[in-house]
Amino acid sequence: MWKDYLGDEAKIIGIDIEQSSTNILKENMNRVYVEIGDQSDSRFLSKIIDRHGVPDIVIDDGSHRREDIFKTLQFLLPRMRPGSVYIVEDLHGTFWDLSSPQSKASNVYSDFLRIVHSLNAPGSRGTQTFNKEWSNVYSISFYWYLAVIEIGPTPDRYSCISSNGTGDLELVTTISIDKE
Repeated sequence: MWKDYLGDEAKIIGIDIEQSSTNILKENMNRVYVEIGDQSDSRFLSKIIDRHGVPDIVIDDGSHRREDIFKTLQFLLPRMRPGSVYIVEDLHGTFWDLSSPQSKASNVYSDFLRIVHSLNAPGSRGTQTFNKEWSNVYSISFYWYLAVIEIGPTPDRYSCISSNGTGDLELVTTISIDKE
């Protein structure tokens, strides 16, 4: 399906923990690969990048566990180039195992909210903290059971605008962002 959608020039790498997933490959599946391993294992993901390069599009339809989603996201996102897109599907799956203490304490939406707060930290007047880990995130959009993250470029500085009480807006300050 993805080959039909993305075209013959796309290199498609599927990752699955089940060895039987290699059965989907057909003889005429040029530029389509299935790698067997754990999406949350950074050593495994490093090998995938060494073998195939940094992805331009990630579609995470993996375990549906928030811990796995964010381990994978934390590894891949900083390596992705501006213009790349990271999609996480089936976010409702993160609620399936509500018996674990981590699921009760947080969910994937609160994890994404921390990224949103980081993006908005420069203009928050100190109420939020900028996290360099997410500095290449340009935007996050939420859809039905889906999050779409667009990768950079992000601004090097932000301007804070405030109302002066008369209804007019005025520039309060410009904040530079140290992304290193």
